[in-house]
Amino acid sequence: MAKLPERKFMVENLRTPGDELTGRATEQRVAVAIRDFFKEIGFDLHGLEITIKRYGYMPDESSVHDNRYWATFHVDQPSALEIWEQQRGISRRIKKWNQETLGEDEEESKFVVLKRYQGTRFEAVLTTLQKVLNILRKDTYKTVDGFRMEIVKNEILLYFDKILQETFTIETIYKKYKEAFNEAVLNLRNEDLRESMFEMVEQLDRQIDKLNNNNRKREFFEEADDTLSGACSPPSPKIAHFNTPISQKPKNFNDF
Repeated sequence: MAKLPERKFMVENLRTPGDELTGRATEQRVAVAIRDFFKEIGFDLHGLEITIKRYGYMPDESSVHDNRYWATFHVDQPSALEIWEQQRGISRRIKKWNQETLGEDEEESKFVVLKRYQGTRFEAVLTTLQKVLNILRKDTYKTVDGFRMEIVKNEILLYFDKILQETFTIETIYKKYKEAFNEAVLNLRNEDLRESMFEMVEQLDRQIDKLNNNNRKREFFEEADDTLSGACSPPSPKIAHFNTPISQKPKNFNDF
């Protein structure tokens, strides 16, 4: 039996007006914006049903009017089949829509992105990055001091006087800003997201332990070489590299 088309999707940089009272978009408005986006990029979906699983605001210091949101959502199975059948050229259509709607001068990091939902880990890391960014903006890299921070894909970019200074992955944040990282994870409202990040921390700790053990072994051999005349140091052990769980290039619709 053939596998049914994927029903779970994620959208980033979706723009929709906020509520008049709260200033933030409601779940209903996000769903309407997603429905409109599908239509505008050329999908002809009959009876599309959208179920919002979670969504969040993507704050932007450069503009108070730039109401961008991310959302994870499911569509009904018939619509999933229609999306699969009509997905040819979707990447090109989305790129064209972004350029025509937002303007070619807009940063690509703010283009609307539609992709398959990549699981709880992906959402957990993205949400944690958002919370860490807010903490660092408030306590460490303040706007009044000339700093600007934004999230691009799976990283936080730090600018000073409009010049890129540093790039933070979730791994570098865990090592360099552990207090902010822990605060962000503990404040995740969803238990599944917190559990996913706890599992990730365990993986990072194991990698760090392995790295430290390799360094200690290398130091031991280097010290031993000093006591032997003409002895050669053994090859340095390979250093374990951190692999960002969500850093792989997301599949586009043509990969269905």
